Amino acid sequence: MNDSTNISSLNTSRFQQHNGSFAQDVDPITITANDAILTKLSTSQMGYYNDPFLPFLAKDAVGLTSSSSVVSTRSCLDKLSTRSPSPLQRHDNLRPILKQQRTTQMHQPVIRRGTHARVCVIDYAITNFLSLCRDSTSHYRAGEQVQIVILGSGRDTTYLRSQTRLLHTVGDCRNGSSSSSTRKSTGNRSSRSMLGRVKWYEIDHASVIENKHDLLCACPLFDFDSETILGNSSNGTKSFKITPKRVVIEEGAACDESSTMHMIDSCPPLDPYYLISYNLLHSFESLLQDMEQYHDFDRNVPTLFIMECVQMYLPQRNSCDILQTMVGACRYPFLAIFDPIIQNDSFGKVMAQNLTKARITDSSMSLLQTRTLKEQVDKLSQCGFENVTGCDFYGAYEMVLSMEDRQRANRLEMLDEIEEWILIMRHYCFLVGSTGGKLISSNVRDEDEEDEDGSIPMKAMLHAYCSVEEGNIFGFSKQKCMTTTTTPAAATTTTTTVAARKTRNS
Repeated sequence: MNDSTNISSLNTSRFQQHNGSFAQDVDPITITANDAILTKLSTSQMGYYNDPFLPFLAKDAVGLTSSSSVVSTRSCLDKLSTRSPSPLQRHDNLRPILKQQRTTQMHQPVIRRGTHARVCVIDYAITNFLSLCRDSTSHYRAGEQVQIVILGSGRDTTYLRSQTRLLHTVGDCRNGSSSSSTRKSTGNRSSRSMLGRVKWYEIDHASVIENKHDLLCACPLFDFDSETILGNSSNGTKSFKITPKRVVIEEGAACDESSTMHMIDSCPPLDPYYLISYNLLHSFESLLQDMEQYHDFDRNVPTLFIMECVQMYLPQRNSCDILQTMVGACRYPFLAIFDPIIQNDSFGKVMAQNLTKARITDSSMSLLQTRTLKEQVDKLSQCGFENVTGCDFYGAYEMVLSMEDRQRANRLEMLDEIEEWILIMRHYCFLVGSTGGKLISSNVRDEDEEDEDGSIPMKAMLHAYCSVEEGNIFGFSKQKCMTTTTTPAAATTTTTTVAARKTRNS
């Protein structure tokens, strides 16, 4: 999940200071992948959320918003190069290393606050999707696996956090949400019940994928078997099928002396995990064909595509090709997007100028072609998504994050630049989309009707993912969102039905 615009207007000078050396050795996209992992590391170490995998995935990363004085993680992690036979013994060596690293990150509170919000929102996009899949008609009962595809994944740790139940889940109450009385805590239950039932795919440039595979191999918290797959690539790029065996983490909000350790083992089975090398400037249909042939991808099962700051790096035509192919080639595509919206104000113009100077964007890119929230929503609708809901990211902070999420952030750090932070948040957006795509296989039955066991039909689930009605799963408010929908008859009472069933099951 690359991110060049963690307060991009405040950090262009840093890029310009390093630009000479970066341009020779690392392309801007790789730099932004590094930047995303470093900001998440800083945010996690400050206590905003728990992610014990970040220090290992951030090894040797240097990005735009990280200070030039940031200490490389190599010297710390090299101490783990001699591994003990026991994962728990290896884990004992981490405490002093993680403590040392906490003091090395130099990020502003405004960056950490925004990064925390971004992590929470994407987590909820995933856990809400899994909750809906658990309640759907035949997929869960038949034991079929659903799919999550992260495009432009970078060094992201979401898969590892999902396997250790560290993703944020829907809480019991949302402050300021009209649906707070009906939204119940179902995320943890869905994460547990769906463990081993999800196929995870991460797509990125070959250099990023191969580097990430090397970092995972060196991570003492994750034990797995790996198979290298060349696929149809003629240039020798590698993809990887990972079969997880064991994940070792510490319980508690932070890795300290009082934390206790536990292992997440392959019983119940952990989710299969695929790292796929691919350039998204090429045909998206070719990518799906390659995933079908070599990576067990199924076009007929519910699939959540995640795009965090991905469209901004793509020409508008390539971005539209990806979205249209999702709709035309997959039976049940779901979509979650986090992207900047530079708009047409002075702040947005500075963002655009800085990203252009950093060789991140130009006039053909989606970032400059889709400047407002309305244009983002219209784009998804025009590309074929029947249900679309979007809001600026300050709205997402107020609606999607729980009261506990916001209170934790407020307790950790004083935020002096509140007006500046709100301005920045309003220049990003969060969108979800879904549609009932064409029937890909004639051997798969239609699922429009409610089954005898009371499970919810897929068309209703597609509608529920983007709903702004009372009791919706994200806490969306009609007054703060833009939405388009072509509601099928089977989904007209979707949200209240979902909320009532979740209330009974809680």
